[in-house]
Amino acid sequence: MAPLVEAFRPARLQQHVQYHADGKMRKPPVDLKKCDLKELIQYECDLDGPKEDPRSKVVCEPVLRLFRQYVYHRVAWPVALCLTIVVDTV
Repeated sequence: MAPLVEAFRPARLQQHVQYHADGKMRKPPVDLKKCDLKELIQYECDLDGPKEDPRSKVVCEPVLRLFRQYVYHRVAWPVALCLTIVVDTV
């Protein structure tokens, strides 16, 4: 199972990305305005009805995920840092 991730408001994103998961400050600082905005649509599906009923249907809802991609060039190869904000589409 993946480790728990701290939830925070989008307004704190610029401040939040300046630190690694271990709490150390990121060097050099990340400027989100220079990061490419990417998006991805995934689907969250649930069974509507009892599992034993053959007439039960699978109902899927879209979930829009937005990413900012930061490429760090100070090493021999570029490193992509993906920051995710989940936007509720309901």
